[in-house]
Amino acid sequence: RQPEGWVKITDLLDHPRLRVYETTPQVVAEIIEQCSGDSKVRLVMDGDYIAAQNGHSIPGITGPTDELSTKDIPLVLVHAGNWWNKESIDQDGLISEARAVHLIDLPTLQENGTWRKGSRLLVDVAAAAAVAEGILFRKTKIGSPVYLAPNGIPRKYILGFRAVGTDLPDYPQFKRAGQSAHNSNNPVSYTHLTLPTIYSV
Repeated sequence: RQPEGWVKITDLLDHPRLRVYETTPQVVAEIIEQCSGDSKVRLVMDGDYIAAQNGHSIPGITGPTDELSTKDIPLVLVHAGNWWNKESIDQDGLISEARAVHLIDLPTLQENGTWRKGSRLLVDVAAAAAVAEGILFRKTKIGSPVYLAPNGIPRKYILGFRAVGTDLPDYPQFKRAGQSAHNSNNPVSYTHLTLPTIYSV
């Protein structure tokens, strides 16, 4: 069931690596239910099927997600990484290789921190501007929202870089457009921006 990555639970449990555990679909359902309160929902079920929420390494598979339009996406999304990646990101943008680029919104960052342990670098992305120009974003359906860019994010939509734990700057791109980046989780506010100036960095 592509691109959401659903697989029948009985087929999954029959895989040689899982068959040795001799578990049942009922036990799997109980485990997922017990973990459902975690902010990082790993697995989801739909009837007789199961899927990983995100983190798929098969090209084209994003997990149970919804494609987003300009009215559904925050002005700014944040990708977490490390400083040794800064130079390549600054040159080539965020490249999707084995899996989609993962991002979170500002409230999730403030509440839960980065989802990747050991991250030291935050990459701020002009997500609404990217969507307006045809860059694909999807959003997980369950748990704290994770945004996925299956085809990567070109350099021109990278607003800037900052250290984990620092505040979002009022980027000059937003000031020239008469907006504040701190209001960026209003999904409609991007319509008041001049998109060509939002990402001219």
